[in-house]
Amino acid sequence: MKKNIRTIFEVIAIVLMIVLAVAFIIKAQTPSHEFTKTTYVVEKGDSLWYISGLYCPADMNRWDYIHMVQDANGMTSCTIYPGQSLTVFEVFE
Repeated sequence: MKKNIRTIFEVIAIVLMIVLAVAFIIKAQTPSHEFTKTTYVVEKGDSLWYISGLYCPADMNRWDYIHMVQDANGMTSCTIYPGQSLTVFEVFE
């Protein structure tokens, strides 16, 4: 019985180490940037995808950037309108 409990703890310890290693690898691959807020006035034909192409760093996922913009502007969809002022983020250099 004690051998079974020890084996279970060993398996749990191994799984925990694997999970921590994977989390560390994912965190190490996630680019970190310092951003400054700026305002972008939407023009006819603009989309969040287009705007993200103007401001999103090359090593950042554009959908992650779009979600940042949506969160900063209290948006629940990707719909934008000409004349609308959006808070967007520029990389601080």
